[in-house]
Amino acid sequence: MVTRRGPRRAGGRDPPRRVQDEHEAHSIATAGVAFPLTLPSGGTALAATGGCHEYCGDFTAVRPDTCTSAVGICTHGTLTGSVLSTHDFVADTPVFTSATSADYTGHSVIRTEQGAEIIGSDSGTLTIRPDGLNADFVTTVHVVAGTRQFAHATGEIVAPGVLNLVTGATVGAYSGRICLGKGEGDEALWVEAHRSR
Repeated sequence: MVTRRGPRRAGGRDPPRRVQDEHEAHSIATAGVAFPLTLPSGGTALAATGGCHEYCGDFTAVRPDTCTSAVGICTHGTLTGSVLSTHDFVADTPVFTSATSADYTGHSVIRTEQGAEIIGSDSGTLTIRPDGLNADFVTTVHVVAGTRQFAHATGEIVAPGVLNLVTGATVGAYSGRICLGKGEGDEALWVEAHRSR
């Protein structure tokens, strides 16, 4: 803090007026924006470029109105938690290993709230429950490309869940690690705002 004097009053006494110096004003302003940026749904955050980041949360998905899969299996869903986004999956090659189990491959796109995309090459296993109405699955999303800060990203997201074989709806959780390429610029700000705490 510094003290500056205002206009001189009668009697020659100067009333002191306290103002913040530039350093303190900067510190207070910075603190004022830093706190909300730690919230999972916060806006733009100040972050270093590149680096690896952990993610986790839940997902839900439904069968979309249109499906481009050659085998007729698609989902459209929402991710909550570390990654606030939508997710589209298209199955390519399901291979039944038994009457109730299958391995599958596919491709997916995760679209963040800020408009960036994470492109995945997916693989997984599915096991039909005895009731014949639901199936347990585990999908691994291998990050192969993306846009903006994810243009040169690598990593994996693992998502176990349950598929309703009647409605096509799924529910489950996800966790994983994505590493950004070096020098990805200010778009890395999105990661810091939504990274796992």
